[in-house]
Amino acid sequence: MNLDTPVRALMTSDVLTVDKGASLSDAWTEMLNGGFRHLPVVDGGELVGMLAASDLLAEVKHLPGALRDTGFVPDDRSVGEAMSGTVVSVGVDDPVRAALEHFAGGHLHALPVVAGRRLVGIFTTADLARALLR
Repeated sequence: MNLDTPVRALMTSDVLTVDKGASLSDAWTEMLNGGFRHLPVVDGGELVGMLAASDLLAEVKHLPGALRDTGFVPDDRSVGEAMSGTVVSVGVDDPVRAALEHFAGGHLHALPVVAGRRLVGIFTTADLARALLR
């Protein structure tokens, strides 16, 4: 694989997103149904954050024991309250090398791909693995 290949050639372009005003419960359901660990958060079509499964698990940790043990996610908080507002993203024309530099830090496994502030895809470690296997 050529590390100068643009991210757009390997990204997933059909991206499930969640609105920042959505409930955490709805976001959790979307993650479970889709098998996703990360959801880009949008507001009016613009990328404003990322919601990771770990963000939802942090919410569950603060619940009383009986509720926490059920895996229940509180419905009274919005995605915007739990998401990470600091988003590391890559541009649609950035080389794969740029995404790898972020992945190599060990903390990120999914990068929103943007054109300006508009979300156009997501590039994950799974996308990278598929490209390597080709």
